[in-house]
Amino acid sequence: MIIIVENGCYMHHNAGDTAMLVSLVARIGEICPTATIIVLSDDKQSCLLDRFSNLDIQISNPPERYLIANPTWIAGRASRTMGISHAIKIFASRFPRSYLMLLRTLKSKYCSEFENLIRQADLILFSGGGYLTSSFRDILDRCYADVFLAKLYNTSIGLVGQGVGPFTSREDREKAKKILEYADFIYTRDDGVALSKLLSESGRKKVISTGDDALGEIKADTNGLIRDRIGINFRLSSYSLGENTPISSVTRMISEFAANKKVSLVPLPIADYPSSENDLHSLRSLFSREELENIDYKGIDERIDYQKVVVLAKSCRFTVSMSYHACIFSLANGVPTIGISASEYYDEKFAAIEKFFGIGFRSISMLGKNTKDDFEALLIWAHEQSKDIKLRNELVERGVSIAQRSKRLLANELSSIEKNE
Repeated sequence: MIIIVENGCYMHHNAGDTAMLVSLVARIGEICPTATIIVLSDDKQSCLLDRFSNLDIQISNPPERYLIANPTWIAGRASRTMGISHAIKIFASRFPRSYLMLLRTLKSKYCSEFENLIRQADLILFSGGGYLTSSFRDILDRCYADVFLAKLYNTSIGLVGQGVGPFTSREDREKAKKILEYADFIYTRDDGVALSKLLSESGRKKVISTGDDALGEIKADTNGLIRDRIGINFRLSSYSLGENTPISSVTRMISEFAANKKVSLVPLPIADYPSSENDLHSLRSLFSREELENIDYKGIDERIDYQKVVVLAKSCRFTVSMSYHACIFSLANGVPTIGISASEYYDEKFAAIEKFFGIGFRSISMLGKNTKDDFEALLIWAHEQSKDIKLRNELVERGVSIAQRSKRLLANELSSIEKNE
């Protein structure tokens, strides 16, 4: 059995998405130990090769991966001789079935390494991440292209741990809708407004909410301890921060609260891209020099290892985070958590966390509201929750239960595909 895993080309610069990828590969290895697993990744020195030396794993990144079955690629080919680039882009987005037929006529001429990978595979799995959204249009385009090729060659398609929406353009919504329509099975980590609308429009009925796959990588142990640190994560990026959000007032309140309680702050960084999406850079730009003196950087590297972040999360009394996965890592370790949302993207993600865990988590939206009193109340709530050992143990149990259910569902799907080979 040959299984391709598409992880969104994140180059392992997001600890949460890396944890989801590793968790998925681990599950495939346990369920189908003889399968050939081809991971599509920009990172040739992938952590997967060392971690799963007992499995048949290949890391592949064919150059055509970014081009084939993409309207821009076809348009580029055509424009060299016909000058109709824009027309083909419009044709591809408005008439996807006819576009698929066009690809069939071109495949013999433009067959590539990437096409061969898809054609030979029994299944292509899209590992978790919030990729089906306008916030990550390049990854959405890539997933859309992969799905077209898989459909072309009758390769089974599965989406696991996916987040859907929001969308800022009709074209993005249409692409996401087609991905949902063509997939053989879909597991999502949320079931928000954007997903509900797409399902209604596509006629898709069976979609299962499974929670976050990164939970499979967390081996929690509460030890009955009350910690003396508060975990923090802040992210300044285009998709996490709306206009005029009072984040600076929040950082001051956290610093003052920590000083009053005589506890330190510990960063729980998830993203470490060199440019805008870098959690440590965000933290250093938001906190004053004096406030930064109370932040404990011990054990934190600029290049983030998700396993180290999980350990750091375990050491916290409670967590305050703008990052989805810093929340997941904390809750799964029995740590009460406050999610700070400053965008529609995170509103839905945090709503999903609240649904799956139900306890020990509260979120606050910073969009156009005076949140000072509400946030101060949440800090007091989290501090009190952190003293409840029973709550901590129940959070750990819920995290384990979510992960086990997701694994069982995947096992059923893989078993069915294997039988039909």
